[in-house]
Amino acid sequence: MNKLITGILIGAMVTGVACYFYIKYMDQQREDNLAEIVELLKQRQAMEEKAIETINDPNAMLVVNAALSIIVAPNGDYFHFRDNDCKNMKKANLSELNHLLAEVTKNNGNGQLMILIKTAPGSLPANSISLLDILVKAGIKPGQFAEMGISEKEKECLQISLKK
Repeated sequence: MNKLITGILIGAMVTGVACYFYIKYMDQQREDNLAEIVELLKQRQAMEEKAIETINDPNAMLVVNAALSIIVAPNGDYFHFRDNDCKNMKKANLSELNHLLAEVTKNNGNGQLMILIKTAPGSLPANSISLLDILVKAGIKPGQFAEMGISEKEKECLQISLKK
């Protein structure tokens, strides 16, 4: 009987020690995973801050001859302006944008026109999709348009344009 009790106690101790080391191993894995997640979040935050800094930089240069920025407003309207000059922002509906895109693609062939799509906070995804449909119908090729963040200056210009 003593051998049975001793065997049970030794088995329980071995199992307890094994469980202890397994739990320590799992804790270390969690700590390593959390450290990796924190590092990735820091990298992402740094990239987002750099992107915002670049978007708000009025001296940022484009590598194409012409840029047309189109802002999708929260109320479903569209506003456009040329080359980083949002002071000359004009309101347009989808058919007017279609005519404008046909004109600018005719004048700026060979991929020398970049369309910058910017969505204002509160704008609906459906309005952006409608704009993308117009771009495709106008023959704008992938790589000639991009969606990017709206700068603080452009938000101010948009507020002024919405009040008109």
